[in-house]
Amino acid sequence: QISDPIGINLTKELGHSIILTDLNTNSSYDITDNFIYNINSITTGQISLENYVMTSINLMVSAWDNANNPSEKEILLYSVSEDKIRIYNAFNFPNPFSNQTKFTFELSSNAQVSISIYTLGGKKIKQIDNKSYQQGFHQVNWNGRNQFGSLLANGVYIYKIIAKNSTSNTNHIGKIAINR
Repeated sequence: QISDPIGINLTKELGHSIILTDLNTNSSYDITDNFIYNINSITTGQISLENYVMTSINLMVSAWDNANNPSEKEILLYSVSEDKIRIYNAFNFPNPFSNQTKFTFELSSNAQVSISIYTLGGKKIKQIDNKSYQQGFHQVNWNGRNQFGSLLANGVYIYKIIAKNSTSNTNHIGKIAINR
């Protein structure tokens, strides 16, 4: 996923392409044509890398915004077997939050996902989601309310993202803070 407040430059003018570099082999690819803006967005999009065979998992992506400002980001990709589920890049933002936060995560394969909130003492106070998700990047909103619809008090809580498919399951645990 690539984003910029003023959009991504897709003109492919001299030096203004989106470039993917395999840092192990120093091979570079122009992937500008693989960029697709997200629905209803002029600032955020995604790039498919399905057609590129790379020997490493350490990559560099270079891109330009519409004001011709360059940016580079080093990316570490994970290689896993297709039947074993993994959760990557899981976090919530903002954290701490006052009214609403978004849980973001990536799945290595399709899975049934649930997100639960617990007190520091281990009491489950909210299950936000329990549904099927496709492989890839996801965002889930939460309004900071418990299972009865009441606002939670200021403080630190634990969240747990559980992903299951027919052959495996995994989870990610993190801290979340409410500051109203």
